[in-house]
Amino acid sequence: MPALNFRIGHASEQVEAGRRRSISLEIDAVALGEVAEKLSRTPLEGEYSFEGFLALRSKRSRLPVLHVNSFELNRG
Repeated sequence: MPALNFRIGHASEQVEAGRRRSISLEIDAVALGEVAEKLSRTPLEGEYSFEGFLALRSKRSRLPVLHVNSFELNRG
């Protein structure tokens, strides 16, 4: 089964307790099967929307990994 491990970067401004807050983070992600194949053929740079679920990297790790079930390249 095809598998693709990658990192997703996110940057935005959010409102928390009435104040604007700049957010930026990176998270590890994995895609399997058809999703991995399709994602491997897309541009590395771009704005994407991902759907999936968070799980721990392993039984011994407390680090989250986003398991991508679907994605879409946002065309501006």
